[in-house]
Amino acid sequence: MATFHNLTVSSIIKETSECVSIAFDIPENLSKDFAYIQGQYITLKLKVGDEEIRRCYSICSSPVSDTDFRVAVKKVVNGKGSTWLNEQLKIGDSIGVLPPTGNFYPQLDAGNDKNYVLFAGGSGITPIISILKTIIVVEPQSHTTLFYANLDEDSVVFNKELDLLEGEYTERVKIYHVLDKPKNEFDKVFTGIMTAEKTTEIINETKILDADNEYFICGPPGMKEGVVTSLKSRNVPDNKINIEVFTIDESQEEQVTEDDGGDSVIEAEATIILDGDEFNFTVLPENSILQTGLNEGLDVPFSCKGGMCMTCRAKLLEGSVKMTLNYALTEVEIKQGYILTCQSHPTTKKVVVDYDQGL
Repeated sequence: MATFHNLTVSSIIKETSECVSIAFDIPENLSKDFAYIQGQYITLKLKVGDEEIRRCYSICSSPVSDTDFRVAVKKVVNGKGSTWLNEQLKIGDSIGVLPPTGNFYPQLDAGNDKNYVLFAGGSGITPIISILKTIIVVEPQSHTTLFYANLDEDSVVFNKELDLLEGEYTERVKIYHVLDKPKNEFDKVFTGIMTAEKTTEIINETKILDADNEYFICGPPGMKEGVVTSLKSRNVPDNKINIEVFTIDESQEEQVTEDDGGDSVIEAEATIILDGDEFNFTVLPENSILQTGLNEGLDVPFSCKGGMCMTCRAKLLEGSVKMTLNYALTEVEIKQGYILTCQSHPTTKKVVVDYDQGL
């Protein structure tokens, strides 16, 4: 099972008034643990006041073009972690960090000659810029188009870096900014929120649609759904659309009951395998396996608790569960027996869950 490592903050850059990027010093003995693939994320363990909280943040550096290991954090209204990182964190501070994980990335090959279309909204640019910079280096024959949605010019994260990339790789990289409320005169096609209709208008204007394109989308739920709806209306196959969810729409959260259709959630006896040890306890229908483990005092891995990351991933060895939400596991992983324990509720009287095989 992956464990937290204390890393020292080596650099903090104020990217916008509401966003900082943070670089960590990676000791030589942890270089293998923190090797990463473009588009992956890390989990931070933060002490905010008397409370310990865990938050996931995507890596914005590239494993092939950057020497630093950096994430970006945009301050969220009432966000404990993001506000503390933006306002209180200092160079030299030490933070507990889980090694990189995540499957939001293209499989790159130097021989590829492909077209990538990237859609980012707000801080969703973080994994997208990592992917963009890596494609440029690894696949010199491929072309990339980025559509980046923000409120206005001042809220564009990595604005200068994006301009430099487009300027240096003019023949291979094209970047379009989409602004909801631009402060200056702006093209009407690229003005507004990226709804399905706006996305279709932009696609028609830029003529980027092609059956062989690969699409990567990271942004707020509304933007993500708009882009996906537009692409599917143009018959883009599902296997060409890759989505990263970094925030959850509370209106979509489901309440688990003992009989909500399909297999019924029931009280169960659970065996948890963690760091080579076995623990046994009862899981009540209203609690997830993860929450029950935390209530029992186990140091089970978790971060978002919203089915978005894979920090709490484990392998189900016996029994069955219902996952309320799942934004992280693929169908292949589910068939292999992996579950997100933060969203898993037993549907059989006994379950055996192995965290050691999870990550």
